[in-house]
Amino acid sequence: MPEETTEWQDVLRAHGIIPDTLIEKLEDSLALHSTTHTLHNTSDTDSHLSSSEEEMSETEWEIAYKEARKAELYKNATKIEEITAAEFVQKVTEDSRRIPVIVILYHPYNKNEQETPSRQMIDVCNKLAAQLQDIRFVKIIGHECIPNYPERHCPTILVYKGGEMKAQVIGLEKWKVQKQLDENHMLESIQRILKQ
Repeated sequence: MPEETTEWQDVLRAHGIIPDTLIEKLEDSLALHSTTHTLHNTSDTDSHLSSSEEEMSETEWEIAYKEARKAELYKNATKIEEITAAEFVQKVTEDSRRIPVIVILYHPYNKNEQETPSRQMIDVCNKLAAQLQDIRFVKIIGHECIPNYPERHCPTILVYKGGEMKAQVIGLEKWKVQKQLDENHMLESIQRILKQ
């Protein structure tokens, strides 16, 4: 692996887009692919390889690269991102023009508190974020997003698509089935809202 990195790689690392480990894996893979490709081109024993065999090995490498990149992106994408009021327009309204965004307005809770409505909602949304990788999930403290937003309205789910809010659901009641917060019911409801 090269000892120096490119400026682009440093920028990607600094912004957390690509972790160090993925860059190292990709650089190792590129170096291995480059070495293999050079050996195929210079070796007399490999001169009998047809162009389709060379293309196939390159295609396999491309597929492996794409799968590794997709897995890394999805791993990062499935986390619910904490945003600030200053970031709301960009990360919710503007980004919802490209990808639907689910916003969770929540009330802060202690990590030891298991049964707060906000904690329950965030736990379910973490599971949904892993399933719905084509939807961005963000969270923001309710009163920081909307000044004087009442604690009793938290959690509130805001669904954005196409730069507009498509739905607002206050509290847990709409998401419950038989008095229990139901992940499948929530999934179906969100998909129904996004189809409108």
